[in-house]
Amino acid sequence: VNTRYISHSIAVHRKISSSFREDALLSIFDRVIENLKLVANLDMSTFTREQKALLDQSIVAVLNCLNFDFFGSGIYSSEDMGIVQIPSSWKSRIIDGVLLDVLFLLYRKL
Repeated sequence: VNTRYISHSIAVHRKISSSFREDALLSIFDRVIENLKLVANLDMSTFTREQKALLDQSIVAVLNCLNFDFFGSGIYSSEDMGIVQIPSSWKSRIIDGVLLDVLFLLYRKL
């Protein structure tokens, strides 16, 4: 019951991180963006407190997806905070403008 925790090596952490990135993160990101697109077209003045909280958490989920350490550097300096490094498979989702359109539409409505 009281077992000692043995941490994984850096290589194991990178493998787990890479596996999560490849297997789950992009689908999470896509799903959240699709949900935000649907919400952006609704009348938010009728939202309950729970619906507003869910919307807030969806926006946080987008931010967390974009803040993911895609390249496993683990180094965050103040100079790099304005830079988002993403895998090439994400490129079309970022540069097509849909993400920014949805986020700015939500910003105007909130």
